[in-house]
Amino acid sequence: MPRIKIIVPIPMDESGVENRAAQLPSSQIASGYEVDFEAVSYGAALGDSYYDMLLMDMSVFEAGLKAEEEGYDAVCIDTVSDSGLYALRSRLSIPVVGPGQTALHMASMLGHKFSIITMWDEWFPLYRKILTEYGLWGRLAPCDPLKHARTSLNCSKARKMWCLKSWNKRASRPSKRMAPM
Repeated sequence: MPRIKIIVPIPMDESGVENRAAQLPSSQIASGYEVDFEAVSYGAALGDSYYDMLLMDMSVFEAGLKAEEEGYDAVCIDTVSDSGLYALRSRLSIPVVGPGQTALHMASMLGHKFSIITMWDEWFPLYRKILTEYGLWGRLAPCDPLKHARTSLNCSKARKMWCLKSWNKRASRPSKRMAPM
């Protein structure tokens, strides 16, 4: 039975890992495959700085090496950060998948431009990193954080729709908040 290790690039307790795993329903896993989620044992809490991204790269790299040693058939990095992706691909003999790379390239195939919906502008360094690595700056429409996301995660559906509509209106103008370095 092929086994896939999904590496969460931030440390968390067992219940946090279970919550991540619950986002992948068993109905979405092909018959005959085993998928295991595991959080890194050390590293960044948020991924909101270049220092945090370095910690994420190193901790995911080490977890990926361990996954191959444990006999896993593939590794998937669980977040758009794609932490350690290229380093792991250069060292492992098994496939390594980054959902950030996959999602951004799929978005660029579906339209001339795409945007990134993010809750926090503190994550802009992370997006700058992956957009630069994947050469996709020319395809990016504005990328602004949803306003009030921190305080309104439990807000009404109408409020969420208002946030998305106001964000969508900004997508037609150039972004001044996030640009290549």
